Amino acid sequence: MRIDACASLGDSMKNNALSKQLGICLLSVMLLTACNKPGNSGQVLAKVGDAELTVNQLNAELASLPQPSKAVAMENLVSRQLLVNAAVGKKLDQDPGVQMQIQRARDAVLSQAYIQQLVSEPPKVTDAEVNDFYQQNPAKFAQRTEFQFQQLVLESDNVDEGLQKTVQAGSWDEVSSYLVQHGLKYQRQMVWKSSAELPAELLEKIRNMQPGILFTVKEPKLTIVAVIRNKYNDPVEISDAKETIRRVLEQKKVQETLTTHLQQLKDAAKVSYTEQAKSLK
Repeated sequence: MRIDACASLGDSMKNNALSKQLGICLLSVMLLTACNKPGNSGQVLAKVGDAELTVNQLNAELASLPQPSKAVAMENLVSRQLLVNAAVGKKLDQDPGVQMQIQRARDAVLSQAYIQQLVSEPPKVTDAEVNDFYQQNPAKFAQRTEFQFQQLVLESDNVDEGLQKTVQAGSWDEVSSYLVQHGLKYQRQMVWKSSAELPAELLEKIRNMQPGILFTVKEPKLTIVAVIRNKYNDPVEISDAKETIRRVLEQKKVQETLTTHLQQLKDAAKVSYTEQAKSLK
């Protein structure tokens, strides 16, 4: 009986996974059908009912495969079209929920295509801009430091007054003992972090801190009691960082271009909000 139950559960999980995959495939092809894209025209390779499958569709499918195979791509196209035909036969394309998903997918494709056209040429980044970025971020480059932290991670709700006092006045072993004695759940970790990865406020706090001194880091739902176990200088020369900095600045300029252009589109469209929309949080 135990074997049958396990087999039944496994079959159920496989069926659920297959259903999700089929649903995704179905929605994707219904989107292409709904868009009625002229790019689908080309030499016809197969017909599934009244639907024609073309060379252009085959090439697009090939580009999405990890290991390109025309035979596999062709079978994928046929299988998806069969699913679409069956879905349309059941009028699923008229279902409000399906129509909403198709609309969202269509909007995402069109907006992404517009963005790609807008930033088709990478913005220019000068050597002076690269040098300025290097000088303005010493923690990431010239004064980069590697830290080894030992950490006790626990939920903030478990941090009581007694633990706070122990952290302020006690040692690592005393804090560990307090957690065990009071049955507080925690995780013990040993991690390496560079100064380039640390928030500026935390880096300023621990930059000159000697190994062995306890400190805390508060996150939205977690509290981390940590101690520096080791640290060493690991500076990065500008010659080694130049290309990385250039890519960072290019991405920053692209984002600035998108933000500015989006505001221009918003101003030109005269977007207005209802009172209900204004009250959304």
